[in-house]
Amino acid sequence: MVSAENHDKSTNTSGATLSDPTVNLIDRKVCISIAKSSLQHIEEGNYEADGVVYDIKGAVSATNNSTRYYPPDSELSQWALVEGGQVQLNQRAGISSSNERIGVLNFASAKSPGGGFLGGSRAQEESIARSSTLYPSLKTTTAEPFYALHKAHSKHGLYSHAMVYSPGVLFMRADTGDWLPPLIVDVVTAPAVNAGSYRNHLRKQNIHEDTEIDTTMRERMARVLYLFELQGVRNVVLGSFGTGAFKNRIELVAGVWKELLMSEGARFQSSFDRVVFAVVDSPTYQQFESIFVAPAPHSD
Repeated sequence: MVSAENHDKSTNTSGATLSDPTVNLIDRKVCISIAKSSLQHIEEGNYEADGVVYDIKGAVSATNNSTRYYPPDSELSQWALVEGGQVQLNQRAGISSSNERIGVLNFASAKSPGGGFLGGSRAQEESIARSSTLYPSLKTTTAEPFYALHKAHSKHGLYSHAMVYSPGVLFMRADTGDWLPPLIVDVVTAPAVNAGSYRNHLRKQNIHEDTEIDTTMRERMARVLYLFELQGVRNVVLGSFGTGAFKNRIELVAGVWKELLMSEGARFQSSFDRVVFAVVDSPTYQQFESIFVAPAPHSD
């Protein structure tokens, strides 16, 4: 039996890179079955992939014990006052494997750990929850205030800048349910603004300006990057944060990532070695690509 903590970490990550779009909507019943079997193996503390049995009990326990909650008024609010890292981001660098730490942004439900993954939902968080050991971390007493806060104060869909950090999560399954050797990843759980809900609120108030959405999303996305930076994560997987059911504008999200990571003088331009944007549908991919290849704005 192989201990998951000692398994080599590798993934396809590179400079500010877009992943190739693929659409693979698995049947809801299959997703439910995958989720249930993943939780069963997490409970048992092991699983088999390619003829090797992996012991994951220690890794799951370590993640749960190291889970950290960052309230809205945490030190993450100071992101703009700190100088970034020293390694230059290379937008055109080739894809390569890495033994360094990897971070993934979980596009979180603000009120339910794992979103609807137990019911077969197929959004980004649900895919992560059924394919990894993240869910037990989100069910810890440490993470509980994150969900309690948003249940009590949804702010009409703006939610808060609270986040949960789950280090050492094991990604152990493909979306199809195939078992894979464990990949060790740190996960930031944060909710995007529910732009659709907030716009409905504004319409009821006869307010037609929704600039609060843009301002809130920029601050939240910057805090995500700052948290990865604080934790020493040099390789990150991001994406089209909140542009699905939450109805944020794709051009806003892509533009904010570009502003924070790639524009001249960007705060996080030198903070990461590799950044991948996992975008799974072609229209979204094309919009991201058009924004990323456009000339970055220059300061006067």
